[in-house]
Amino acid sequence: MRSKPTIWLQSVQHGFIATLPVVILGALALTFLQMASLLSPEGVEGDIRILGEIIQKACYGIMALTLVLSITHKLAKYYRHHYQLNYDPLIVAVLAMVTLVAMAHLDYGVHAFDQLGVTAIGKGLFCSIIFTELYVFFYQHRFFKLNYLDETVDSSLLTAIRSIWPAILAPILLLVLYTLIAEPIKHFSFWFPVFIGQLDPETGLSFWQTVKLIVVNQLSWFVGIHGSSIVEVQAETLFASDPAVVYSRQYINMFVHIGGAGGTFGLVIALLLSKERSSHQLGRYAFLPSLFNINELLIFGLPIIFNRYLLLPFILVPILSASLFRLVFDLGLVSWSGGAESWSTPIFLGGYLATGQWQGVVLQAVCIALSTAIYYPFLMRFESNRRKIANEKQTHMLKKLNNEMDLKRVYESKSDLGRFSRALVKEFNLAITEESLDLFYQPKVNNSERVVGAEALLRWHHPRLGPISPGVIVALSELDGSIHELGLWVIKRSLSDMNSLNKAGLGGIKIAINVSPCQFERDAFFEDVIKLVEHSNIDPRLIELEITEGHKIDLDDRALVGLQQLSKYGFHIAVDDFGMGYTSLRYLKSFPVNTLKIDGSIVRDVNNSKMVQEIIGSMGQLASSMGVNLVAEWVETDLQKITLHDLGCDEFQGYLMSPPIDLNAFTKYCGMKGTESPARKNPH
Repeated sequence: MRSKPTIWLQSVQHGFIATLPVVILGALALTFLQMASLLSPEGVEGDIRILGEIIQKACYGIMALTLVLSITHKLAKYYRHHYQLNYDPLIVAVLAMVTLVAMAHLDYGVHAFDQLGVTAIGKGLFCSIIFTELYVFFYQHRFFKLNYLDETVDSSLLTAIRSIWPAILAPILLLVLYTLIAEPIKHFSFWFPVFIGQLDPETGLSFWQTVKLIVVNQLSWFVGIHGSSIVEVQAETLFASDPAVVYSRQYINMFVHIGGAGGTFGLVIALLLSKERSSHQLGRYAFLPSLFNINELLIFGLPIIFNRYLLLPFILVPILSASLFRLVFDLGLVSWSGGAESWSTPIFLGGYLATGQWQGVVLQAVCIALSTAIYYPFLMRFESNRRKIANEKQTHMLKKLNNEMDLKRVYESKSDLGRFSRALVKEFNLAITEESLDLFYQPKVNNSERVVGAEALLRWHHPRLGPISPGVIVALSELDGSIHELGLWVIKRSLSDMNSLNKAGLGGIKIAINVSPCQFERDAFFEDVIKLVEHSNIDPRLIELEITEGHKIDLDDRALVGLQQLSKYGFHIAVDDFGMGYTSLRYLKSFPVNTLKIDGSIVRDVNNSKMVQEIIGSMGQLASSMGVNLVAEWVETDLQKITLHDLGCDEFQGYLMSPPIDLNAFTKYCGMKGTESPARKNPH
């Protein structure tokens, strides 16, 4: 299980991201009302104005409730899965909302429902996390499990009964806890405006007041507290209400927090300039909300909170933007009209409305350029560290995946390893499209050390993780359904390499290509293979299709007819890993088999076990009686090779001869060792 702070943070991230559509809708409503009132001297009248106000109030008036619902549901759902509990996460989320209303009532009495918007976000975060933890604690407690009812009560009714006590105790305990800490919070609220200082109603915020306000706001965001909600609580004390006052709330909204708290529109541009795919995508998603100064997607999605790499620019950018505005204003380069009243006024439009001049737009553009220049190097450092951590995590997962016996279970699971496996196969499919894969060839030799063929082996060098096991990626491709595309790519590449061998005077070498039985399920597989060979002008007798015995082969009529068709056309058919899987003697009678390959795990013990020698000897007799080649793989010593030859093996493959090598190295190997056309055997 991940650490509690990590789980809480991820749940909060999910909550804010999930509510972004609501936030953007409210911002659009605010902007519409403001723009309409500016364009119409008499303002927005009638049903349109009422509708806009209703939408705005509906979106922002219950923002804290919306967040509590989303965050609690996510957290409760995670705990239900992790601890194998049987409650309804939605009910837990609704109870948390009720508890938040009760908390608001303690502070505001009958006006509680008017205090569930942006200003209550901090309270909502506290309620979501603590309520869920309390609810799960009581639900898990042995006193409330009511085991004596398990045999007599319906399961759905039992779930509801077990939820009663947590539903009662969690709100009560949370309200008691909130009552104990409410007073210190009120004291903080009292000292906050004292820390900022007394506002001059004629000039507004001083420069140092602005800096202190920025620091408090940014640090609040950094530790996961909605900084704007803290500031908004003190808005009447901190800000001048007269729009003619320059250094007021409008000045901060339009020229300090461009794109949201921290001046993060520059960060959005930096993300779009990034070469990292995930960063670029996040920048695209965050662009539109940032135009309306909504940056929760960045703060909780990148994230910025608890991100030590972005803390310095997160504080520095708004301070520099404030300094630049004051310098430009004091020099008389811009004036102030105070026309942009809403924080959600789109960038550039807000700059124009606030100053009544195009210079305001230019000033915002300069601030954005400055912000981008500052954020970019810090973003690069953050991405580098994120890649390092991600690579270490993925390397660990890859090791687990290589050792996993039931890949299907993992692939279909919702675990981190399951998500990793699905992401890996998607990257692999992209590699197929981009043809960034490779084929290596492991030579096959006869007893005279002459090269008679080779097995084509898939190789994928992941850009971050390095070499990926072919067995893992093939198995995942089978589960993903992309095995047919992979198989056709391998055949195409093998045929192309065989043409290169022909040009090098090595045209008599037989190439073995691995084929997954899953490919037989595709109606067009056999026809596709024949078409590819015909197009390449390669003799099909030099192509051997290896079918792994470790997979259960569904010998339906379609597969049998297809294999027989390939055999008549000239293809050789081999059964790989013979002796270890589902194949039976009946299968060998049904298949038009030309070659049997002994499983390497058997070959490895040939000199250490009389039983293994007897098994391989029996295989040799079987192969001889059927008129097929017997190939031993994983041959690593001369003694193994001699013993295997005595037991009836015709060809040998393994590190004794050569590891898998690329086409150029294989061509040189054949020139050094010499080649010989493989023996032609006609199976019964």
